[in-house]
This record gives sequence, C-alpha cells and structure tokens, in this order.
Amino acid sequence: MASSRRMLPPLLLLLFLLMNSEMGTWVVNARTCESQSHKFVGLCVRKANCANVCRTEGFHGGVCHGMLFHRKCYCTKNC
Repeated sequence: MASSRRMLPPLLLLLFLLMNSEMGTWVVNARTCESQSHKFVGLCVRKANCANVCRTEGFHGGVCHGMLFHRKCYCTKNC
C-alpha cells in the first residue's frame, strides 16, 4: 500500500504533462495558391531563380513544375 502511494504523485504529474501538451499544440496549415509566372523566361531549372522572379511579381516564392523540357515557373502565395 505504501508503494502505491509513493507512485501516485509522479503518475499524476505525468498525466498532467501529457494533458497539457495535447491542449497546447495546434498546427494550422495555410493553403498555398499557385499562378504561372508572367515574367520568367526560359526553362525552369532552379527553384531559387523562379522564386526570385516571383518575388518581383509580388508573390512569396516560386516552384518549378513540369517534366524535362516543359518545366515552367509557378509563383506561390498563401491564400
């Protein structure tokens, strides 16, 4: 009986910590909208180049989409 009484406070503390961590973690993901770049010229090879051009168009960044010789730059922003 004494052994179970000694284990009660650590178990309650563990339970409290688990409940507290569950309540405190909320992850919210924003949707990302894409639009083909109007100023990017040529084949989109590097994401960094695409992102730089997209920033001049008022977007947050850019990504390359497509296959082989049909890769185009798409600008991204949170919508």
